[in-house]
Amino acid sequence: MKLLFLLFIPVFCFSQTNNLKFSSPSETNAVLVGYQASFDPKKNEDDHDILKTVHIVEISYSKIYDRGGRHPASVNYYVGNDFIVNFKQFIIGPKFGVNFSASALSIGSEMSFYTDFEKFSPRLSPFIGFGVNGFKLFISFPIKFSKTEFIPVNTLNLGITVPVFSTNNKKSQTTTEN
Repeated sequence: MKLLFLLFIPVFCFSQTNNLKFSSPSETNAVLVGYQASFDPKKNEDDHDILKTVHIVEISYSKIYDRGGRHPASVNYYVGNDFIVNFKQFIIGPKFGVNFSASALSIGSEMSFYTDFEKFSPRLSPFIGFGVNGFKLFISFPIKFSKTEFIPVNTLNLGITVPVFSTNNKKSQTTTEN
């Protein structure tokens, strides 16, 4: 065991000294497209059984600030809309949110304002998952702020968001860390 430890000391001592190139800090404007599934919602106020899974499509404009470097981290501010696509009426949900990513861990929150143009239901959705630079695979926990329950969205959503178009405004090309 001691011999094994002594053999790996050089690897541990020099692991942070290499000539790999890493990205520098950057700002990116992106269009994000996402999908969320809300499983097994409760009955609505009319006490009718509704769909077992609600499908939510998201389209957002995002501003991503990437720290760059050896350990990636980013902050993502976004505004956009949710569209509930498999419900009996048209429901839209304007929203805004923030997402913090460090290495592969992603946490954040968004505020959605669902409406069918007759009723209104604001919801705060904190989330946790995996992701970086606009991409995220997450679990969210919507919290409703009104008693109006016309949207069959449960308290647990599973979703994915990907950037489909982006413009990169880099501050510099690359850096070498020693």
